[in-house]
Amino acid sequence: MSYALAFTATEPAELWSEAATAAEALVAGEPDAIANMANVAALIWQAIPDLNWAGFYRFDGTELVLGPFQGKAACIRIPLEKGVCGARREPARRSASRMSTPSPAISPATPTAAANWSSRSSPMAA
Repeated sequence: MSYALAFTATEPAELWSEAATAAEALVAGEPDAIANMANVAALIWQAIPDLNWAGFYRFDGTELVLGPFQGKAACIRIPLEKGVCGARREPARRSASRMSTPSPAISPATPTAAANWSSRSSPMAA
């Protein structure tokens, strides 16, 4: 099954808000975190113009490891303290924009957050 996603906002903050709402609905009821990350990466890639990369890095206890993504090929492993993602120091990160893109968007993807990704219960938005 595929979903027809349409985004109407033109301002960046509104577009990210629409994408977040769509992501919440897209992962609703799906227990698999990897599947959810894959779908959210695809959604971000579709919703946000001019990205060259949208996806996730997972913290394996030592370094960041590439997870589901859309876009240009990426570093498979990023040591902590290296690059934009690794230098953030929090245990896990996800990135909506690859390091070669100006001002990457990076926010935490902790085990607690990952658990939340697999426990959504709202219906898919129409």
